[in-house]
Amino acid sequence: MAVKFERREYPPHITPKMFLLEWSRKEKLEQPQYEMVQRSQDRAFQSTVTLAEKRYRSTLWEKSKKFAEQAAAVVCLRVLGAPEGRIGEEDSGLVCKRKREGKTNGAAEEEASKKLRHAEVDLRQETPPGQP
Repeated sequence: MAVKFERREYPPHITPKMFLLEWSRKEKLEQPQYEMVQRSQDRAFQSTVTLAEKRYRSTLWEKSKKFAEQAAAVVCLRVLGAPEGRIGEEDSGLVCKRKREGKTNGAAEEEASKKLRHAEVDLRQETPPGQP
């Protein structure tokens, strides 16, 4: 199957590889195994994922090893009819999605709180004595 991994089609905290791993755990299968091939003339990569003794890969070549593995995971998920985590896709209820969102939101809130505290300190330092 010709699949090109497009990072912008997926939320930053979710990847097809994560979905495939969670799906395989849910189905009580062994962990997916990835094999990489590099084309020498242009240093492009192609990955094959093995799951339940079946092999899946994209016929397209990617510019990075990570993207090649993601493309192989997408092919596998599509053949299996499993969700792949794309933006706008129905919620699959996979555990990793909830875990990642919780961590990401918590980290974002903490960062926003830290910035607010620094801004308040900066304002106090800029305000002349005797003025509110």
